[in-house]
Amino acid sequence: MKNLQNIILAIILIAGALMFATCARDKAEPAAGQPAAQAAAQESKAPPAAKLSAASAPAAAVKPSAANVTENPPTASAEVLPSSAPPGVKITLAPKSIERGSPCLFTITTAETLSSLTGSLMGKKVLFSSDQSRKTWYGLAGIGLESPLGSQTITLKGSDTSGRAVTFNAQFDIEARKANIRVPPEFTDPDDEERARIAREAILKRDVFRTLSPDALWNGSFLRPVDSNIRLTAVFAGTRRFNSGPVKTHRGADFGAPQGTMIKAINSGRVILAKNMFYDGNMVTIDHGQGMLSLYLHLSKFNVKEGDMVSPGQPIGLSGSTGRSSGPHLHLQVKWEGTDIDPLELMTLKLPSNLAKSN
Repeated sequence: MKNLQNIILAIILIAGALMFATCARDKAEPAAGQPAAQAAAQESKAPPAAKLSAASAPAAAVKPSAANVTENPPTASAEVLPSSAPPGVKITLAPKSIERGSPCLFTITTAETLSSLTGSLMGKKVLFSSDQSRKTWYGLAGIGLESPLGSQTITLKGSDTSGRAVTFNAQFDIEARKANIRVPPEFTDPDDEERARIAREAILKRDVFRTLSPDALWNGSFLRPVDSNIRLTAVFAGTRRFNSGPVKTHRGADFGAPQGTMIKAINSGRVILAKNMFYDGNMVTIDHGQGMLSLYLHLSKFNVKEGDMVSPGQPIGLSGSTGRSSGPHLHLQVKWEGTDIDPLELMTLKLPSNLAKSN
């Protein structure tokens, strides 16, 4: 028995020695087709810190798995618009492709400083904020779902530092929205008492949604209202049917947020409505200034009250299933001067921060 143990031990020692020799040979030999001198030169040029990092870092840090990589949301590309602007004035519009329901950012860059600038778009006023250091003005607007297709015009009026008036136009096209989904019937018709409540709330919402603060209360790009791991469950402008009733257009974006998920403000602004509504359930509405409002529906709890000022990403409530809802989720809706626009597309716009107040 003792002799057998000695034989096994000898075999293990010999195998270990052979493995050590093979590793040493592999490290010393250059790759196939690569001269030894070239391999040695590359080895000597490699920074010591880089060698140490690669050797000492865990595998997950050197090459992260796809599950651990968080992709940034796409940024909407911009297009230079044809215009009647004088020389030295450049007008761009983002996103490059404008569909019904699109938010849009007009950027006006001038060779000489303007002291004021306003716009008119399909009967609505576009308010601009300036970055004087770059001689640039920004106007955030939106295109309605009922807007006519084809070529449209924005009219711009301003004045230079001497008070001289400047007027020019720019053209862009509106395309039909291609997205279309359908969901099964989930809701019941309200009774007479509930219809009376709905009528009262419709008047309240009509008045609230007319809010048009002249200054930009938003600051920088708009954010996601929930964490990135919460998926989108219904897109903007899809179609849905309520209990075999008429097909209606979905005017927001739904996120499948489980009950009690923290809901965050998508930008800075003022809370102008925090109330339980028949269809909307517990709803928060935030005024971001210059006609831009965000609505958060079906909440289970309010974390803010009317009149509160909120910052981007600030918790405003918890998700739930109040109102006309088939289960816990967040319905996010965005309005510009009463027009519903795509919240997700708004989030792709790269917006400036710390702008001067509008004229």
